[in-house]
Amino acid sequence: MHLAVTGESFESISQHIFEQLDKMSGAENKRIRLVDFTGKRLIPVKREGSTKFPITMAVRHYDEGIIGRVAQKQQTELITDVQKDIDFQKYLTSINEKSQDKGEPLKREWKEYAKYLRKLKSAIIVPIIVPNPNNGKKLIGIINVNSTKKKFLKTDEKTLDYFGSCLSLITLNQRSRTLLQLHEIEERMMIACSWDEVADRIAKGVHKFFPGSVPNIYLFNENNKKNPFTFLCSGANKEERDLGGFKPRWNTGREKGIGETAINTHSFVVVEDVQGNSPAIHARLSHNVQENSEEHHHKGIFASEGARKKGVRTVGCLPLIFHGDVVGVLYLHFKNDIYYFSEEDKTILEMFGHSAAVTIKNVASTPSFRELSGNHLIQYIDDYKSQNDDLTLKTVIHQLKEMTKKLENAKGTTDITQIINSGIFDIGTSLKMPDELFNLNSRFQKYEELILYNIPNYRDHFLHMFFVFSTGIFIIDQWIYEKVPFIGSYNENDVSKLVKTWFICSIMHDVAYPLSQVKKWIPQFPKETLKLDCNFSATFDWTEFAISKLTHPYIDAMSSSFVKGIEDCNRRDKKKNKFKFWLHQQLLQQQDHGALGALTIMNIKWNQDLEDIATDAALATALHNYVKDKNRPLNQLHIKSYPLAFLLTYCDVVQEWGRPTGNIKEDIEVRDIMKRVTFQDISVTNKETKFVLVYNPEQNFNVDLRKMDNDENIIYSKFNDNMIGYNNHWSKRESNHDFIIEVKQSAQEESLIYWYFG
Repeated sequence: MHLAVTGESFESISQHIFEQLDKMSGAENKRIRLVDFTGKRLIPVKREGSTKFPITMAVRHYDEGIIGRVAQKQQTELITDVQKDIDFQKYLTSINEKSQDKGEPLKREWKEYAKYLRKLKSAIIVPIIVPNPNNGKKLIGIINVNSTKKKFLKTDEKTLDYFGSCLSLITLNQRSRTLLQLHEIEERMMIACSWDEVADRIAKGVHKFFPGSVPNIYLFNENNKKNPFTFLCSGANKEERDLGGFKPRWNTGREKGIGETAINTHSFVVVEDVQGNSPAIHARLSHNVQENSEEHHHKGIFASEGARKKGVRTVGCLPLIFHGDVVGVLYLHFKNDIYYFSEEDKTILEMFGHSAAVTIKNVASTPSFRELSGNHLIQYIDDYKSQNDDLTLKTVIHQLKEMTKKLENAKGTTDITQIINSGIFDIGTSLKMPDELFNLNSRFQKYEELILYNIPNYRDHFLHMFFVFSTGIFIIDQWIYEKVPFIGSYNENDVSKLVKTWFICSIMHDVAYPLSQVKKWIPQFPKETLKLDCNFSATFDWTEFAISKLTHPYIDAMSSSFVKGIEDCNRRDKKKNKFKFWLHQQLLQQQDHGALGALTIMNIKWNQDLEDIATDAALATALHNYVKDKNRPLNQLHIKSYPLAFLLTYCDVVQEWGRPTGNIKEDIEVRDIMKRVTFQDISVTNKETKFVLVYNPEQNFNVDLRKMDNDENIIYSKFNDNMIGYNNHWSKRESNHDFIIEVKQSAQEESLIYWYFG
C-alpha cells in the first residue's frame, strides 16, 4: 500500500489515510490529531462524512490518557488490552465525571462515549514527528485507531507507522510550499498603495490559507483611548461582509473582549465554540519566548453577542505587531463548524501577521498621491478645461494637468517629491522664474522631512503648498473668465503678472516654517534624529535681523506695495508706517513664517521685469497669516484691495486634505482623517466663489481637524469677519462658527462643506 504525497496537501492526504483505515480489519474509531496552537493539546483533523461522536470530544490534553502519554514520549504504542492501562483508566474516570456533569451540554454524548470506551480492547497510537533544528525532532500530531472487537497486530502497527511517516513527509513538503506562498503574498502586500489595497491583499492572503474563514481587519492606534480601532474590511461577498464588521470591545468597564486581550498580551486568542459559550484560549506569539508555548484559559472572556447572533462558530484574533507595537488586529470567523487552530496554523499566522503589520506601517508612512489628493481632485484636474484665451494661463494649466497624470500612481515621499519638484520647475521655467526660487522650494521639503517632522503634531506643508497653488490657479482662471470686479484690467500683460505673482506666493508661502518653528524643533532634534536623551532649549534675539540693512529695503518695498493706489499722502504715509510697525512685530514677537517667507522672496535675485511681481507676492505671503490683533495694519482684509493675499489665505485654510504627519504614532489616526475629508469641487461666478469639501458624516469634522494642528486653537481662525469678499460679506448660512462653512447632506450619504464668499 503506497500513498503519493508529492504535491498533496496535509488535508487531502489525511482523507486518503482515513479511507485506507476504513479498510483495516477491526479498526473503528480512527483519528488524526495535530498539536494545537497552544502546544498543549491535540486537536482532531476533520474527516469528510459523519463520525460517531462530536468532534469536540476528540480534543486531548497532553496529560490525558494513552494518547497524552504517547505525545509526551513521542513513541509508538500498540496496546493489546486497553482496559488494563492505568492512564486509560484515569481518562475513563474523567469521562464518567463529564457524563454526570449537569452543566455539560454534551452530557448524553459523553455518556455514550464513556460506554464505548469501556468496551475497547485494543488501540494503536503513532506520533507524527518531523525534524527539529533545536532538539532533533518535534511532535506535530498523533494518528490512532481503536477496536472493540480485535487485538491489533504488529502488521497493523507498521501500517499506522507508514501513515505517520507519510504525514511527516507531507508536512515538510507543505511547509516549503507555505513559505513560497507566504513570500508571494508578502510581495503583493508590500506594493499596496492605499488602505483599500491593504485590506484586499490581507483578506486574499487569509483566504489562501484559511479558505473557510471570514477575515475582519482593523487598524489600531493606542493613542486614541476612546476608539482605537479603524475598520478596514471584511469578507469578499455580501454574505461574508454581513458576517463581519463587529465593533471590538475596548475599555468597556465590563468583561474584556478577545481583541483587547490579544493586544494587551501580544497573543493569538481563540474562542473555539462561540455558540457553546466556551471561554477564550490564548497563546503568546513567538517573539515572547518566555510564554510562547503556554496555554491560557480566560474564564471571563468570551466572544461578542453580535458574533453569537450571526451564527459564528469559531473566532480567532491575531494582533499585527510591528517592532513591538500593535498596529492592527486580524479577526478570523468560521461560521458553520468549529475550527481548531493547529500549531502549524499559528506559525503561518505569525509569519503572515508580520508581513501584514509591515504593510500597514508602509502605507501609513508612505501614502500614495491618489490617497493624499483624493480621486475627486485628480478627476477635477483631468477634466478641467480653461475657457480663457490667455496663453500664460493655458500653458500653466496644461503643465499642471501633465504633472498630475504623472502623480496619479506615485507612492511615497521620494516619488511624489521628485515629480512635484520637476513639475514646479517646468511651470516656473515657462514663467521665466529664477532657479533660486525652485531651490528654496525643494530645499524646504528636505528640511521638513529631517527637522519639522520631529515637532509633535506637525503636519505637511510641502504638499500643502502644491495643493494651494493648484486650487488657486483654477480659481484665478475662473475669476478671469467671469470678469470678477476686483482683478483690474484683463489684458494679456496683467493676466501674466497675476499668474506669476500667484505662482511665487503660493509655492513659497510656508518655506520659512523651519525658521519660525526653530524653538520647537531644536529641543526635539537631538532626541528624534540623533537619539540622544538630552534636553536643549533655544533662545534667539531677532532684533538685529529685523532692523538690519538687509531687511530694511525689503520691508520698505512691501510697504509701498501695501499702500499702492492710495492718493492721499497723509493717509498713505500713516498706513505705510502702520504696516511697517506690524511687520516688525510679526518678526520680533511672533517670528511669523508669513513675514519671514516674504523676506525670503524679497532676498531672491530677481530680473528687473519680475521685481514688482516678486514684491506683490511677498506682500501676499506676509498677509496670508493675517490674524486679529490690536496692531494689525488693516481693519479688514478686503479682496478688492488685496485679491492675492485674500486668495492665498482662503486656499491656505481650505486646503485641509492630504496633509500627512511625521509623527509615526499618529499616522493611522491622521490618515483616517485624510480619508474622511477630501476635495470635491471649485465653482466661481461673478457673485460667488465656492470651494466644496466632502466628509464622512459619522465623524466630527471640526474636532478631528483641530487635532491636526495644535498651533492654532481653532484651525480656521484666519476666517473671520475682518475678511471681506467681493460682495462685501462672508455668508454665514446655517453656521454659528466664525469660520465660514455650510454643511449639506448629499444623496450619497456624504456631507458637503461649502466654503464661499461673495
